[in-house]
Amino acid sequence: MIKTNFKQLLSFMSVGGVGFLVDGFILTVLTLFFSTNVFLARLFSFFFASLVTWQLNRRYTFRVHDENEIPRSEYVRYLSIQSTGAVINLIIFSLVLKIKPTLETLPIIPLAIGSAFALMFNFIGTRTLFFRK
Repeated sequence: MIKTNFKQLLSFMSVGGVGFLVDGFILTVLTLFFSTNVFLARLFSFFFASLVTWQLNRRYTFRVHDENEIPRSEYVRYLSIQSTGAVINLIIFSLVLKIKPTLETLPIIPLAIGSAFALMFNFIGTRTLFFRK
């Protein structure tokens, strides 16, 4: 069981890496080439990145295909857990900066801390609520 969970966690993290690349690419393209407001661009990039990670996690990480599940319904539920993880990330990021304001010059550190908390929440939530066997 632990070996399976670890393999799933590694796969989940890899899928998250792909999602990060999709997110970053869309965010960059929209802001640099289309002069889109960064927060609006972030909304679009998050939506598409979550769509990609949902498909990859569904197919490779958890390998669960519920034929009775309407894909749109499953995606909305998946998006809700990912959105909650994004809020957790932002809260932790903000708390770290509040506690250690000097990290504003190196924001990758609070981002990494927030991401670690969100990653665990997203993995546990996704595994137990959406892709359980």
